[in-house]
Amino acid sequence: MGFMELPLCFRLSALLAATTFPRCCRIAAVGGFLGLLASPLPAATEYEIDLGDSSVSTNWDDAPWDPDGIPGASDTITVLSAGNLFLQTNRTLNILRGSGNFRVRSGNTPNVDSISNQLTVQAIEAGSGNSFQFFNRSDTVTLSVQTGSLTIGTTGSAVVNIGQFGGSNSIAAFKVTGTTTLNSNSKLNLVESNGVDLGRVVFANATTETRIPTINFATTTGGANASYGVSVHSLSASVAAARQATVTATATAKVTLKITGPGTSGVANTYRYDGILSEGGGGTLAVEKNGIDTQVLGRAEGNTYTAGTVIKGGILAVANETGSGLGSGAVAVNDGGVLAGNGRIETGDGHSVSVTSGGSIAPSLPGATGFSTLTLSGASNGSAPTLLMNEGASFTLRLGADDASDRLLLTSYTVGDLSLDRTAVNVTGIQAGNYLLFQFEDGSGNAVASGLTGGLEPGSGFEGWESLSSFVYDDAAGAIYLQVIPEPGSTALAVAGLGAMALLAFRQRRILK
Repeated sequence: MGFMELPLCFRLSALLAATTFPRCCRIAAVGGFLGLLASPLPAATEYEIDLGDSSVSTNWDDAPWDPDGIPGASDTITVLSAGNLFLQTNRTLNILRGSGNFRVRSGNTPNVDSISNQLTVQAIEAGSGNSFQFFNRSDTVTLSVQTGSLTIGTTGSAVVNIGQFGGSNSIAAFKVTGTTTLNSNSKLNLVESNGVDLGRVVFANATTETRIPTINFATTTGGANASYGVSVHSLSASVAAARQATVTATATAKVTLKITGPGTSGVANTYRYDGILSEGGGGTLAVEKNGIDTQVLGRAEGNTYTAGTVIKGGILAVANETGSGLGSGAVAVNDGGVLAGNGRIETGDGHSVSVTSGGSIAPSLPGATGFSTLTLSGASNGSAPTLLMNEGASFTLRLGADDASDRLLLTSYTVGDLSLDRTAVNVTGIQAGNYLLFQFEDGSGNAVASGLTGGLEPGSGFEGWESLSSFVYDDAAGAIYLQVIPEPGSTALAVAGLGAMALLAFRQRRILK
């Protein structure tokens, strides 16, 4: 038998024995290696804890665990009853699950004025009827939690409170590195905690309108008008749960929902959330979009939050049919951000959609086939303009055959509601044609004058077509066209160019009708 045909352990033993280390060291190394092969890895243990009733408090190290021992990194804890479990030091665990009303808090050590404990767990699972709470014991005795996943309602409705819901204590930090899943009729309450990151949020398995999975932002009993931010990587929902899901700010909480994306360079995904973003009980909700992902808000009736939207990175798209996809607050599209979709946006009194240098509007729904129209309505914004395009901002539109294109529709429009400042129009698919890019209508759908005579400039996608392209500002038709004539070089092309111009005139006459 050749050397390489020997078992691995014998080959390694032989190599160790043949080295130039002293003989005693070689013997010790071989023995240690063989001992490692013979020793099994520590087995994972499933522990149960029964605290007896809600008034009982115990510590991680001396709790009445079954079986005997102290749970560790590879183990699972199942909670059987109500009560408090105090972390005395940093702890690591595989799974934390249960079916009782259970509170995890920071250390209960006597004569300790300040301590910060960290719980690291691969998965937290709140089962049917279960209520978990995670919160600080005091301002100086704090708790941080990091988990790979959080599942609420594994077999039915359940509640998880991050911070003391209805109490006076919040939590130092709570981070989900993977996915937070809310099943039918389950609720996640977040209480006055800036250090919360829920990872990818998925609403699942809500089959009727009465079984509503909810994320609720609230304040502590002493935290009236508290302002804080909560991060999510994305929002999405299964088909069954889409219309029932709710994210809401209540109890006077002033919350910013930060959609951050995965944070992985070069990886961009698309997520769709068809639930509602709303407010109630004096709370307000704002949305901040960061990262490189695309987040679609697709609730047919739109959203009702009022504290505004800021798009700092990636694409935020709307796909609603009525209402306002981004609520009634101001919408700001910053450098690196894109406002997209085939839905409708109607800001409230005194609010506008504004796009700064480096920001863009793309009236199309990512992933959808065909061409799209994005609608901006000035019906409710009072004296504020509907859309402000600052210098360096841009539109991005797709063009196709037979004059088909994406377009922007401005309704309930009056002169001055669209402000352009050397705004670039970036296109794809350019060819000869007359493209209706912007439409202007009153509240009844009739064409109205835009009041614009310039402000648009060719951006990317016009290479080789610059001298053949022009923007036509047609107040009579209530429209702005992009006219692209064929390249000269043949009589047929010249005739085609005249035909295109005649077609433009015909379209204008049809719009006037």
